[in-house]
Amino acid sequence: LGELLRAGTVAALAGSSLAFGLAHRSRPGLHLGTGATFGGLYALTGTLLASVVAHASYNTLLASLDEQRRAAELRR
Repeated sequence: LGELLRAGTVAALAGSSLAFGLAHRSRPGLHLGTGATFGGLYALTGTLLASVVAHASYNTLLASLDEQRRAAELRR
């Protein structure tokens, strides 16, 4: 959000969420929401660390679920 906050919190969240969604082309709609969540964490805490930890946790969860799905397919 950084410099975007000069335009106001809502505008900063909208801009950063759009950028996050566009950067994750596989599912931009979903990532628009996750980007808003991560941006909201930054806006609420004032630290990027909260968003980084949330993003890493989210990615770890998705990777784990994907691995479980692949393992289940192999067992069929």
